Amino acid sequence: MLKNQLEKIQNSDEQTKKKWLIIMSGISMLIIIIIWLFYMTSLVSNTAQSETQTDNSGTGFWQIFKTGLTVIGNNVEEKAGNVISKIGDKIPFLDSEKKITIQTPQ
Repeated sequence: MLKNQLEKIQNSDEQTKKKWLIIMSGISMLIIIIIWLFYMTSLVSNTAQSETQTDNSGTGFWQIFKTGLTVIGNNVEEKAGNVISKIGDKIPFLDSEKKITIQTPQ
């Protein structure tokens, strides 16, 4: 049955193929979104249950998120500084100690 339906779609005109493509893509997206929503709902409920069961030591999600962003920001800043210094070493005219003076004729 499925094989016959697929052959029928393959042998049809381009407009029918596009219609089936849009319909099946929409159905696939809907299934993925529903699965994702169920997963997020169960994840949030499990997290809420575990937070109520553990002692509240003051370390919450947002504190951990903020600390993680701070660490990532510091690492990016350090790596960017290293890259800029390496580029400056390889390209001599980017050295900040050298200056170019343009004089106009009198």
